Amino acid sequence: MKALFVIDVQSDFIKDNSKLPTAIKNYIENTDYTLIVISYYKNTTSTSFYRYINCKEGLNNGPEIIVPELRSISKPHTIIEKITYSIFKTDTIMPLLIEHNINEIDFCGTDTDACVLASMFEGFDLGYKCNLLQDLTESGSMDLSTHESALKIIKRNIDPSVKSLES
Repeated sequence: MKALFVIDVQSDFIKDNSKLPTAIKNYIENTDYTLIVISYYKNTTSTSFYRYINCKEGLNNGPEIIVPELRSISKPHTIIEKITYSIFKTDTIMPLLIEHNINEIDFCGTDTDACVLASMFEGFDLGYKCNLLQDLTESGSMDLSTHESALKIIKRNIDPSVKSLES
């Protein structure tokens, strides 16, 4: 069975002119998955982000930080709060995957070079077939090469078939 993980498509990470939220919503509404998981990042004073890289943003984040387009999808989905790069560090994700007999996961969201990449590596290490939906990922970095570099890393190490949805 196959799951879709939508990683951190939240208002504090998405660029103002991004078409990503609408593209992901349209994709979800036109594609069938056994399980759809939408994650958002919440910072706390105990996270490595707060303690080691002095990131103080996101301390008050809750599910409302998810972009409106994804909060309004009509298909059943699960929302998961995470405090690390990888979605697999949450206590709730593995029971969901086991309950739904998931063996393959499609990933999309942001940032390609951070949370998407970390989640894909961990999912792969845990034995899941991990696929990147390239057209449904982006990086919030002003340096566009970080997104391209992450795509190369994913293609080399996890998903050699990374391709555009249009191909």
